[in-house]
Amino acid sequence: MKKSLFFYFMLLSIVFIPGIVLGATVLVHDASGSPGQKDIPVTISVHGIKPGQKISGIDLQLSYNPDVLEIAKVETARLTANWNILFNNHQPGNVKIGLYSINALPAGEGGIATVIVNIKDTAAVGRKSLLHLGKASFNEEPAKAIRDGKIEVLKKKKNKELR
Repeated sequence: MKKSLFFYFMLLSIVFIPGIVLGATVLVHDASGSPGQKDIPVTISVHGIKPGQKISGIDLQLSYNPDVLEIAKVETARLTANWNILFNNHQPGNVKIGLYSINALPAGEGGIATVIVNIKDTAAVGRKSLLHLGKASFNEEPAKAIRDGKIEVLKKKKNKELR
């Protein structure tokens, strides 16, 4: 009897608890720059990580307009500073990001990845590129909500002479 109750509880915790405890919202922050501008940081952040969730793996998939920008690299951010990161940006318009660690993600909110983008020289002023987060999962459980971001191409600012 005790064994069957134990296995029943374990089954319930495996099937139901991961989806219930993960109420994370992931958002891609907006950014802007001018044609030809390099190394523009775009933060991907998370909100709603609760204590005890023990998240040790994050998978993200970001799509963008390759006519407007290119992904230079992807770095860890504040919450994942000591984590390992892998990214694949070989397919124009798409970058896959994997983050993992033996240390759990801390509770709260903050940056989990920083995508470094370059706006192409040929990008027209006024053009925008949606930064669509098509996948965001934590320990292979999908995030509760996702908010996409965008990059807007702005006119170059003229430098003012100091007198």
